[in-house]
Amino acid sequence: MSIRLAKGIGVALIVGLLVLVASFTLVRRRAAPPVPDSDTLDYVKHLVWLNNWADAAERLSRMEARSALPRDEKTTVFCSAVRLRGRVESGRLADVAEQLRALLATREAIADPELRLLVLSALGDVLFQYDLQGAESIWQQASRLASERRDSVWAARADGELGTIAFLNGHVVRALQLVSSAALKAEANGDTASRIRYSTALGEGLGKFGRKPDATKFFDRALRLYRENPGAYFPFTAFVGKARLLAEAGKASEAEQMLERELATSRERGYRVREARILATLGDLLDGSRPKDAYEDLKQAADIAAAAGMYRIESDVTTKLADVALRLNGASGALPYANRSVDAAERAGDTYALPQKLAVVAEVQAASGQTKAADCTFAKASKLIDELVQTVPYSKDKSTLIGAMGRVFVGHFELSVLQLNDPAKAFHVLEAARARGLLEVIRSSRKGNVPLGSTINSTQLVALQTRLTSESNPATRRSLLDRLWETEVRSFKYRAQQPVDLPTPEPVRLRDLQSILKPQEIILEYVLGQDRSFALEIGRRHVKSYVLPPRRLIEGAVEHYIATAKDLGDVAQQARQLYQMLLAPISGAQSARRIVIVPDGALHGLPFDALVDASGALLVSRAVISYAPSASVNFLLSRAVHGQHCHRGKELLAVGGVSYGGDQATDKLRMALRSGNLFEADASPTLAALPGASKEIAAITPLAVDGADALTGDSATETAVKAANLAQYRAIHFAVHASIDEQFPDRSALRLAKNSGPGQDGLLQAREVLSLPLNANLVTLSACDAGSGRVEGLAGMNSLVQAFLMAGAKTVVASTWAAEDNATAELMRNFYQHLKNGADKAEALTLAKRDLLAKYGSNAQPFLWAGFRLVGDPHGTIEGD
Repeated sequence: MSIRLAKGIGVALIVGLLVLVASFTLVRRRAAPPVPDSDTLDYVKHLVWLNNWADAAERLSRMEARSALPRDEKTTVFCSAVRLRGRVESGRLADVAEQLRALLATREAIADPELRLLVLSALGDVLFQYDLQGAESIWQQASRLASERRDSVWAARADGELGTIAFLNGHVVRALQLVSSAALKAEANGDTASRIRYSTALGEGLGKFGRKPDATKFFDRALRLYRENPGAYFPFTAFVGKARLLAEAGKASEAEQMLERELATSRERGYRVREARILATLGDLLDGSRPKDAYEDLKQAADIAAAAGMYRIESDVTTKLADVALRLNGASGALPYANRSVDAAERAGDTYALPQKLAVVAEVQAASGQTKAADCTFAKASKLIDELVQTVPYSKDKSTLIGAMGRVFVGHFELSVLQLNDPAKAFHVLEAARARGLLEVIRSSRKGNVPLGSTINSTQLVALQTRLTSESNPATRRSLLDRLWETEVRSFKYRAQQPVDLPTPEPVRLRDLQSILKPQEIILEYVLGQDRSFALEIGRRHVKSYVLPPRRLIEGAVEHYIATAKDLGDVAQQARQLYQMLLAPISGAQSARRIVIVPDGALHGLPFDALVDASGALLVSRAVISYAPSASVNFLLSRAVHGQHCHRGKELLAVGGVSYGGDQATDKLRMALRSGNLFEADASPTLAALPGASKEIAAITPLAVDGADALTGDSATETAVKAANLAQYRAIHFAVHASIDEQFPDRSALRLAKNSGPGQDGLLQAREVLSLPLNANLVTLSACDAGSGRVEGLAGMNSLVQAFLMAGAKTVVASTWAAEDNATAELMRNFYQHLKNGADKAEALTLAKRDLLAKYGSNAQPFLWAGFRLVGDPHGTIEGD
């Protein structure tokens, strides 16, 4: 029944993702009872147990029409509860709740525990939509009664609902504990309704949290369970969620048709909740192309939700209404909807959604000239986010949560730049959000704490990935990938969190950041926005802001440039265009000799040093370019080596020269690219040989002054890398293939030599890198696409690079696109030679690129050198100076 809406438990899902389904196939399920005859009261009870209250109410009506219902008082109370709950979408929630409370007070409901549990569940569902405190009290009663009766199924259901309420109240850890236990018990009990319920909630939560591929999988699971279990309730939220994801994938017409059909059915059956949700979704879809139609659909949805007392739905709809009204009618037309959205969220007790509702109010206030009020409202929203983040136990997931709340920080940043005219404040706002989880890990590691996060440990997972590395049939690979996802979901394990005793990580103070900048060095922070974008320039004695073109223009130009560069086309004109967009307006960029880029959106994949200025010169010819997830991260990583000289262990561990078994004749035609897609159904399992990688290892190891170790050929195994004393090496170099999965970044891996060791598949994956004991000043990933990943808003890029930084590396060098074997080997040889000669890390990479350009001239196309970028500390050497 569609009253079970908006129970997404996003943060809890990510921070402890799916210990709650840790044994989908490992637990022994209780056998399902036989389905009663469809013309009996027992069948009505069966439908109720499956949460299909609407069909149960219709079945009762038909039985009443032919006088087929018993006339005892207990049956009368049961039937009244079913009618109220089953037809709740046609009335007002508060009125339904009052009548259900009256049923609870009857002698029959008091005397019969089973009947009482049923009425309590109906009342808890209804109250959830507008009174979380009341719903919590009801489900606590249900939990106590189920425990007294030793009814494990009802106890699990009650705990699941209490967990969802705990999340919405901001208690993430308690939510995780309750929901994980409830979901596991639902599997063991064979509780179909709860399995659909949790799959739907997981999908909704993951969707809100930016994990759309996972969300789609869970929506599909919920809909499949519905189809496989006749009589089960229709998981409407999964249906709507899938329609949204279809639209976002470019299939808006298909999504609109789906929704229009269901809208007609909902109106025909009087399902007002469904009608409101569908209209709201249609309003979202139509906003870009038909804003007036979107406004009308949203207004209808808001009116329906308000009339029924559905505060959570009303809050979501009026948020979108405020956005549309601001464009159509200005601030005066939008402010009532924005305030109404916050009011409804507060009445519903929806703590998780409140910050972004407040952001909409602040945006409208700013549009009407109420600058101080907007500043205060944004600050209030930020404080609420801080409180939410404190409930998330794992650092990586804190970044993801911040990314999901990006509207608050971007809006506050824009207000600070345009209306407060305070770039220093804008810097603080931005840095409070960017790469926060990574920042916390870096600070935590200084106190000797292990980086926080989740790990995966599953022999089944390894077996599936091993099969993928050799399977060529697309259909079989698709099946393996589905099973891989299922196994990943089940096999998450959680390390005990060490006490960190750290306050909320504050961004670096502007003056402290400026104190470590070299002469003629600047940091450029980019923020891409819908109507306009921004660059923030930070120098030793100044901070300035600049307005740039909107996101769509910048990202369109970036995508065009990258596509042309990868096809070895002429990118000169596009490189000039991007320079004019991104660097020409910035005064400091014209004279700076060192530039640290903090990118946003598609800029994470753009090689800035390959851009061409007005004189026709490549930026790399006059400036040293490096990158950072945030200015605060750049400061901490740079300060960690600033003024220190660190001698420990050996200088270098080099890994590569793996014999992948590819056909070298074919490899030459493919330019021996250092990539090997593994996580796509149509990918070939065959990996090209990398003769350049062996030469690369042989060339760089003699350049290590304090000695080097090498793992090459068949010795370059996952087992050997993990067994090495990694903390002793000041530099670690991988010259291997990479397999990158942008949808599921934790899978992304370096491809090492296969071995027969237990639990090893030859993949050093991002989720495993997090546990490596690194203390390296430099990690180089000399492989295709190793610097790419999934951009998560202000959280930055979720990638192998991030994983190595979290594991303890000070600097990571990696390519954001394909790496041609021979050119990469030469670039790396030059890079390490310049490091040996005393250049700092960023300068050494820049000089190596200049060497290629000087040697090959116009033949040195950006594809061959520009993809490699340095992320992290740009100043230090391998020695730690």
